[in-house]
Amino acid sequence: MADPRLTSLARVLVNYSLKVKKGEWVQIEGPYIAQDLIRAAYAQVLAVGGNPTLRVSIPGTRHHFFKHAGVDQLKFVSPLDKLLFKKVDKLLFVRGDWNNQGYDGDRPPSGGNGAERPGRASFTRCSSAPPGRKRPGC
Repeated sequence: MADPRLTSLARVLVNYSLKVKKGEWVQIEGPYIAQDLIRAAYAQVLAVGGNPTLRVSIPGTRHHFFKHAGVDQLKFVSPLDKLLFKKVDKLLFVRGDWNNQGYDGDRPPSGGNGAERPGRASFTRCSSAPPGRKRPGC
């Protein structure tokens, strides 16, 4: 059974923060340690008629990439990332760190709630963390 706090948070993120509508493409991203909130958000997007896709990261992969990638690999932009940036309607970043001292996962861009795309209206994005996870220094 899902934690009711996660279900409520997912409902707020999908219905209020992102205002997901039927037929919209919603990308949900985050580390696997936040899988319970990711799962709840996924279910809520389905419940309102949206089309969710997931992008879940595992510990250490981003750090390993930036430490070992060559110049060509650093310049490479995935065709999938290009497609997402051009076509996705809503983007939800779920935070959850297994290493609070290092860089182990994608961080959401800072700034406003919309991301600008040339030739197309902006898309809506938001970021959240599972409840009850105390971060160092908080």
